Amino acid sequence: MDNFCFVLRKKEVEYLGNRLSVFEYIVSCCYDEEEASNNQIYWEKKFINDINLGIEDDNEYYFYPKGTEDYGIDILEKYDEYYDGKYFTTKVLNGKVELDIITNQELMDIIQHKSKPLDVYKKVTEVVKGQNDHVKSILASIEWNQKLYASSLSLSEISKAKHNLLIMGPTGVGKTEIIRQISENINIPMTVVDATTYTEVGYVGSSVDHMLYKLLVDAKEDIDLAQRSILVIDEFDKLAKSKNSKVSGINKEGVQRSLLTLIEGSSREITIDEKEYEFNTHGLTFIFLGAFSDLENDKQNKLIGFNDKGFRLNNIKQLTSITDKIVNYGFEPEIMGRINKIRYLNPMTKEILIDILKSPKGRLGIMKKTFKSLGINFQIEPDLINFIAEEALIDNKGARSLNRIVDDLIDEEFTNAIINNKKNIKIKKKEFKK
Repeated sequence: MDNFCFVLRKKEVEYLGNRLSVFEYIVSCCYDEEEASNNQIYWEKKFINDINLGIEDDNEYYFYPKGTEDYGIDILEKYDEYYDGKYFTTKVLNGKVELDIITNQELMDIIQHKSKPLDVYKKVTEVVKGQNDHVKSILASIEWNQKLYASSLSLSEISKAKHNLLIMGPTGVGKTEIIRQISENINIPMTVVDATTYTEVGYVGSSVDHMLYKLLVDAKEDIDLAQRSILVIDEFDKLAKSKNSKVSGINKEGVQRSLLTLIEGSSREITIDEKEYEFNTHGLTFIFLGAFSDLENDKQNKLIGFNDKGFRLNNIKQLTSITDKIVNYGFEPEIMGRINKIRYLNPMTKEILIDILKSPKGRLGIMKKTFKSLGINFQIEPDLINFIAEEALIDNKGARSLNRIVDDLIDEEFTNAIINNKKNIKIKKKEFKK
């Protein structure tokens, strides 16, 4: 007996502070029930009509629509035309799961990643302070890559036109946080990997293909989403061939070559729980992070375009100069040839640190909100804000220094609030101990 059904792809989105499962219409099809019961491929499919099966984490589902008895090619085309581009949520009626077409435009914008770039920029800069121009530039590149992926260009053309970024700067200036905030606001997964833990095939460590495995896991095995997600390679400077690091000199060159094949675009077989996926890397956004402290401390920095606002990209000679510097630092020219945007983030100043402390999105602001939710009145003397910023500046680890100092500052009072049920807390400068 033939059965008519919809093929749906499940994805999860953040909506009104909750994770929501939605289903994208893919195609209508018919299949033979007897063949399905005896065929391993069909047997593994997930049918969502039966509430007892639940909605699991697999990303492909089948659904029986009601009232359909004619399974001819005309009805298949009719449903494909009507439901193309539609998304559904699920509801339970009489013990059965039914589909509910999503008509809420706000939710559809989230599902289809249509957040306006300017709105995303404003949200990111509410969290990351002192890097506004860099946030705008990085966001523009990520948005550009998403548009390329959705275009009609060939894979080769997408790979050549997309932006790969190198973000430089000392600890605590917001390198990772900028990307994390952009990722959350445009609903595109990001995966952060430590470059020093990866190796070329044949050496001890994880193969660079494991990066793709992590991307696919983070994308809930949605291969389309994974192929246009963001791969952040941290500690990139530790892969320099001429520098001491956890990775041997020979192996560093091998890792760089392995990374180059991913950046240029290649197809890899990735297996998760015995399920195989063909992962194409042409549309991935590659972002490399590193302190490059030796380069930063070079007395000739001014010759390669560094200033108090970071790296200037308005002069092709400057871009060529910084690229040459990084090649001399120990990187393959081919890799640098694939990185078409370099940003050197601004160092933390006292003013930026104070701005972070006063922000409701910073560690202190979140702690204040937490205390308030517990019915605890929390106050901190204004003079202490300046003092914390000065101490963090001396510690020289940017926002990380702020977080450590704030945590140390409120630890004793937090204990009193929880253990002794104290309802009023006021932190004074004289009480602070370094």
